[in-house]
Amino acid sequence: MKKFMSLISMLLLGGVLFGAGQQDAVPVDVDPVASATEAGTPGAPVQLRALIGSWNTMASSVESRKEYYEQAILAWAEEHPDVYVEIEGIPGGQTAQAMTKLITAAIAGNPHDFANIDSQWVGNFHEAGVLSPIDDYLTQEDKDQFFDFTKIVTVRDGKQYNLWAETGLLLYYYNTDYVKVAPRTWDDVFALNDTLKAEGIDKDAFLTQGKGAAAAFCLLPSYWAQGAVLFDAADNYRPVFGEGKNRDAMINSFSFIKELVDAGAMPSEMIGYDHNELEAEAKADNVASFIAGSWKQGGLDPEKWEYTSLPSMDGSKSNIYGGWTFGFLARDKKKLEESVNFVNAVYTSRDAMADRLPRHGYIPVRKDVFSAEAFKSPFYEVIYKELEVGRARPATSMYPEVESLIEEAMGKILSGSDVAETVDEMYSKVVRSYNAKN
Repeated sequence: MKKFMSLISMLLLGGVLFGAGQQDAVPVDVDPVASATEAGTPGAPVQLRALIGSWNTMASSVESRKEYYEQAILAWAEEHPDVYVEIEGIPGGQTAQAMTKLITAAIAGNPHDFANIDSQWVGNFHEAGVLSPIDDYLTQEDKDQFFDFTKIVTVRDGKQYNLWAETGLLLYYYNTDYVKVAPRTWDDVFALNDTLKAEGIDKDAFLTQGKGAAAAFCLLPSYWAQGAVLFDAADNYRPVFGEGKNRDAMINSFSFIKELVDAGAMPSEMIGYDHNELEAEAKADNVASFIAGSWKQGGLDPEKWEYTSLPSMDGSKSNIYGGWTFGFLARDKKKLEESVNFVNAVYTSRDAMADRLPRHGYIPVRKDVFSAEAFKSPFYEVIYKELEVGRARPATSMYPEVESLIEEAMGKILSGSDVAETVDEMYSKVVRSYNAKN
């Protein structure tokens, strides 16, 4: 009976404490931990669950990255001794599986409190209604530092739901042994091909990518440079790339690829190329110029290879941005606040980005990070300008279908299918899918 009364007393006391807005006490003499699976003080009253790309945790095989995450997590833990984070890693190459599992659990009412979300998947989470707004935990000054392209994805209906952590973009690389002036327009690319042939230089004048997601990633900047859009964000992300000037721009973009192949400027085998294959072609001295990710710059001989903006139909600048965000799924306000605090401290604050991103070779998405010493170079001067002219992949669950259809259309067109008919077929498929969903 005494034990029962003692238990009742403890419960009543606990009720008083919680009623007064207090948390349980932080465990005494428990040191904070930092590992691939844990962050913070074990047994702390605020318990968080996170899903994070393994490459962005202490599971990384790169020592300098592991060192950063350990130091950053322990520094955060000192400031937040009442918080503990259980970390589940996303294995490399398993993005789709991880995102599907994450959104399914959230819909079922068992979400992680925060998670790495691939930027092209954010639309799925918006549409499912499982993200929580985080405006209450961000300053306007912080919000203003993020490049505008991030907000198209992270903000919905005037509220911010995600923090973009890092990005990558495309550059046009050219070998100065063969290219004296970098092409700005498509006509310039064909002129380069004519010059190489006239001089007896047996190199591919230009290479782009047609394999997997890279096919759409490399095609879309030329499409956007013509003032076209894939979806109407003001009309529930209705697909519009088969209408009016958008249709014309898509036909033009595919036709450019076909005409390059027909002119012998690029082999039809480009449909099997991604970023790695193009880097290999460059190192083998088989190509005069190509489009690939900004992360490939460090693997090329700087004595031979220069980089600049992508050539476009009329010289207008455009680009495309990938990368990962952090999305917040917690409903409890305290957990939501501490989730944002953790992500800011380790990943998305100005200081975190300035220290972390050079270790990965990632591109910052905050303007103020470019004033850090690690980002004061001619390369990052170019990158900063490129971050102001492009777009992120649209934040709609329909985008992955468009991405797959662009790759499929590329193969059909290079095999002889009519460009306009292939674009119309693509559009019909996406419209049917959209109507079925809506």
